Amino acid sequence: MLSTQLLAELETLPYSTRQQRMVELGRDSSNSALFDELERGETSYERRLALQSCATSRDGERVLRLIFDSSRLVRSMALRMLPIAATDEQIARVIPQLALKSLRRLLIYLQRHKREATVEAVINACIESRSSSELPELLPFASLELARQLLQTDFERASENDLGRLAYWHTELALEYALQLVRGLSEPDGVVLKKANKVLDAAGAFRTPRERELALELVRELNRRYPLAQLQLNPLFLSGSAQELAEMVVASDEVVKLTWAARAHHIEESVLVALMHSQGHIKWDWHQMLKHMPLETRATLHNEFNASWRGKFGIIPISLLELLPRDLRNAQARRHLQIPDLKATPANWLPYIALLPADEAAANAQPFVGAPDPIFRAAALAALVRNARYERHNIGAILELLQKRANEQDPVRMAMLGALAQLPPSIFTEEHLPALATIQRQALNARDLSYGTAAQLERLVVALLPHYPEWAGVQITELLKERGSISFFDLQHRLNDSQMRAIGPRLLPLFNAWALREHTPFIGAMRAFGRRLKAWDEGAQLLVDYLTAAPDHHVAAVANILAEFRGDLWKQVAPQLLASDESWALQHVMTKFLTLKRQDLLTPAILGHRRLNGRFASGRTRQVFPAETGFWRWTPTQQGLFAQTLAEVLYDTSRDSPGAFFAINRLCQLPDVVPTVLLEQAQFSNPQLAWREAALRVLSRLDAGQGVPTLLEALDDERARIAIYGLRRALLEMPAVRALDILRTVPLQKVTVAKEVVRLLGDLKLPEAFDYLLEMGQRDLHRDVRVALLRALWEHLEDPRSWPILEAAAINPDPAVATMAARTTNPRLSLESRSRLNTVLAQLLRHPDSRVRLQVLQNGAIGAISDPQNQLLEPLLDCLDSKVETEYLTAAKTIWSTYTKTRSEAVARRAIESTFKRLLPRRRALTGVLNTYKQDAAFSRGHITRGAQMVLEILECDETLLIQRLDFAFAVSPVTECATQIEALAEQNKIHEGVLFSLITSMGGYYGTTVSRQYIFNRWRHASSPILRRLALALLVSLASDTKGWTPARIEALVEFRSDAAPLLSSAAQFIFWPGEEE
Repeated sequence: MLSTQLLAELETLPYSTRQQRMVELGRDSSNSALFDELERGETSYERRLALQSCATSRDGERVLRLIFDSSRLVRSMALRMLPIAATDEQIARVIPQLALKSLRRLLIYLQRHKREATVEAVINACIESRSSSELPELLPFASLELARQLLQTDFERASENDLGRLAYWHTELALEYALQLVRGLSEPDGVVLKKANKVLDAAGAFRTPRERELALELVRELNRRYPLAQLQLNPLFLSGSAQELAEMVVASDEVVKLTWAARAHHIEESVLVALMHSQGHIKWDWHQMLKHMPLETRATLHNEFNASWRGKFGIIPISLLELLPRDLRNAQARRHLQIPDLKATPANWLPYIALLPADEAAANAQPFVGAPDPIFRAAALAALVRNARYERHNIGAILELLQKRANEQDPVRMAMLGALAQLPPSIFTEEHLPALATIQRQALNARDLSYGTAAQLERLVVALLPHYPEWAGVQITELLKERGSISFFDLQHRLNDSQMRAIGPRLLPLFNAWALREHTPFIGAMRAFGRRLKAWDEGAQLLVDYLTAAPDHHVAAVANILAEFRGDLWKQVAPQLLASDESWALQHVMTKFLTLKRQDLLTPAILGHRRLNGRFASGRTRQVFPAETGFWRWTPTQQGLFAQTLAEVLYDTSRDSPGAFFAINRLCQLPDVVPTVLLEQAQFSNPQLAWREAALRVLSRLDAGQGVPTLLEALDDERARIAIYGLRRALLEMPAVRALDILRTVPLQKVTVAKEVVRLLGDLKLPEAFDYLLEMGQRDLHRDVRVALLRALWEHLEDPRSWPILEAAAINPDPAVATMAARTTNPRLSLESRSRLNTVLAQLLRHPDSRVRLQVLQNGAIGAISDPQNQLLEPLLDCLDSKVETEYLTAAKTIWSTYTKTRSEAVARRAIESTFKRLLPRRRALTGVLNTYKQDAAFSRGHITRGAQMVLEILECDETLLIQRLDFAFAVSPVTECATQIEALAEQNKIHEGVLFSLITSMGGYYGTTVSRQYIFNRWRHASSPILRRLALALLVSLASDTKGWTPARIEALVEFRSDAAPLLSSAAQFIFWPGEEE
């Protein structure tokens, strides 16, 4: 068979069938000459056909020849074909030539084809032939055994993202490695913390008990060095370890913010109660938590914490009371009915009667059911209806009552029906259906029936449809007849396939009638059934029949429903529709079908070579086929026909710009069309400047890089600002060596062009490209180009030749140059390179321009790099002398977090003493730094005790700083130490009015755990000093804002304080009130 014969045969087939045909031909070895001819073809279409044959011919050599083809599509397909057709030896030959991105994709494809041995061979070959810096990106693809071996060799330079990828593929191994890193620390290290957190985060769901055990052990090891608040606990928390984490938090003296309410039902009751006591400051989502709890646990939490649920006047939201067991629900309802402030507003009081037993609810509602005020009647009747949720035996009486209220005003009717629609459908039985029908009829008979009330009727009927389809069908028909429209809400989620098959035949007569005249309800109902149409063939067939009879403005909606939910039928009916009327091709759903599934139906008429005449086209104007993507599935002939149509659009100079942009954006996606028209539009001489710019922007998207010469040419004129960015994409998608050759020819006179060339050289990651960068670094470059050069060096920091350039930039007086040096980062730096980077950062921290210093402090570089040699300490201390508040605060925080946690007490003391020696004379700066330290300490008590103690010792030397010392002590020191210090001061009469006011404020905002606050309160409640008792009152107010609220014991303490003999205490206590307190 000749290639011309084969291409003619394939021209009439859709893409998927063409691929199958090539697979069949590949089984016959006698077709090798045919495939050779296709491989030499001018179009990517022919070469892709040759590649497809390799799926069965297993011609690996052909794949190797095409893997560096000029066409992006061919290269991509060849890479996917390598695991299918190539041997291990053939794959090994191509490995050194592949870019890292392509190599990663190849490894993914090999894994998909279960070629684990080949994966290991590829990785071993990479170890020998490629840069060691690439190993961390490849390791996740290795087998567990190989990864374990390699992990101990050259993985110290792995970034946190590398570890994240490893955790995704080999969770257990990544956890073991993170544990090894943490256990090997002699001092806390910010880099290790980030890596460990990345492992905990990237692992996601810990699927096996071993993984969860390792993750918990990693958290425990980290917690010995870092506060729990700094750890990434949420993935582990959501993966079934809520119980263990809760126990860990309870055992600590730390405040940990997790979405506890979402997993509270997985925590043992006793631990949960202890946790809530410990984390009392957290605003718990009680509703979310209680609805997942067993009734016994709900009762326990109510008894322990219901005081904190109460708002003003002691009122608890009814949504919480609805979740309680019957006895507690009834008791709380009775209590609320006795609250005077609630009784004063019946509209707010009446909903609580729904929580009472049926007889009590009726008795309490009776005075309001006949009240003249419709607001009261609405609230009372709605409450009685909601009462049926808990008193199901009473639903018959409730329905009888509603029938008697047939003449109510519409707002009252809306409240009744809204409450009825909210009841679970399981409450209603067949004996209740006549009453429900009567209630609906009474509502429809009302002259004042509103849309809102009708919507409640619809909700009720649709909710009952799965259970009583015949009855619901009748009611829906009545609603539609009376109201003219109806909503079906989320029917596909309310039904399952079995229910759909059961009710479908009963609904068919109704839908047959609708299809003839009620078009909008018919389409809305079919859309509401959604995925359930797969279980209702008769209904789906109705849609098919409806396509030919439906009004034009409804056709697209029906076709979309078929395509989305019954693709099997759409595949059958779409060609029939197109055969009867080619204008169907202009409908979006048909356009998508033709472009992606049935390319063989794309006739010249559809592709724009004559006017379409039919249901969706008048025949007076040629319309462009509105395809958006997938053109590579078309044959070259089809692409050529479509390109001619698009060219005519662009040659029409009277055409509007959006139409031209449409044509330009499609022409660049036609891989087998010579882009003559696009290249013409991109020429400097094109007077349509907007069209020229659009063409320039898409030239880089051409499949075989055909736009590169034009883009290079454009670099010499005003088009350069657009062309250089388009050139970037084209160059990065071609082989790196070829891209480098092109970059060497680019003129560098324009700054914009030179900057992008330098950035591209850095991204190529070739030794030759780096040599070219160094050569450029010796020139007298424009400032912006030098900044780009510094950025390009980030990929080459392991080469010693990079550092002199960065060090020179660090002392450059130009802030723009020095700032780029300050941004230098590379997550895979070796220990030696990290030290070199610290040297650069130290120089930058002494730069005369504050903007440069701020950049170093704010960009996270210091936080991301450990400083074992203390290279940055002195420069950071110098930053404390700055007059810029942000600078000295950030520097102080960095000193605190980096050096006070080290195991070397000498270094910590030197850091703290030097810091405060500079700050003590500057009171404003001192206040800001102390506040910064307090914020850092609020969620990490116990982990900075040594540094905190040093600060307190320094502050103690100045009596005028007593307020600041005590305020700081409450934020950072252990509870017992704080209490002892204040007791000693009280005994020495050193707590003057200013100190007392400050302490009261500190107590009120104290963020320690509930246990800590309770400890101090108990210690001072009966103290002999009135000052201590006054502080105890402040703590009492703070405690009452936690999860327990104003408990009886706390109320008793407040009453006791009100009668205290000391006016200092009693005068304040008299004006503190608990919720619901009566005059």
